[in-house]
Amino acid sequence: VENPVSALEFELTDADGKSWMLKDQPQKFRMTFLVDGECDETCREMLYLTRQVDKRLGKESDQFDRIYINLGEPLSEEFSELLKTEYPRLKVLSGNREEWESILHNNPSLSDELNGHEYYLLHRYSALVMAFNEKHAGNELLSDLKFLIKTSN
Repeated sequence: VENPVSALEFELTDADGKSWMLKDQPQKFRMTFLVDGECDETCREMLYLTRQVDKRLGKESDQFDRIYINLGEPLSEEFSELLKTEYPRLKVLSGNREEWESILHNNPSLSDELNGHEYYLLHRYSALVMAFNEKHAGNELLSDLKFLIKTSN
């Protein structure tokens, strides 16, 4: 990412309608999916890939979270249940579309399509620092995460 931007102050909402802000959370690396509503097949494949990477991190997985930020219409019960069942460690939140689009528009190298085909790594201090898409293999993501965890300690 050319211009890392902090998302620390962005107010998100959890499934219970409670406020959820990055500044109030433990400092972790967060793989972040920004999606306008529900995920298509490509997005679901990337959710699966990041879940596998999370598992392969082993003891270091406690320094890593995955979040799905819905910037569109509320998720259907069926899709919400699928996320809970298949991805129990995935935090599902709702966010303000304009805030997140501001990050994407200020970084020409990023896609501004909110379809979940690109996912983003938020550094421990909640700055968006890396972007990944379906062309990135799980081993590349795992290697990048291990390097960041090692050099950030």
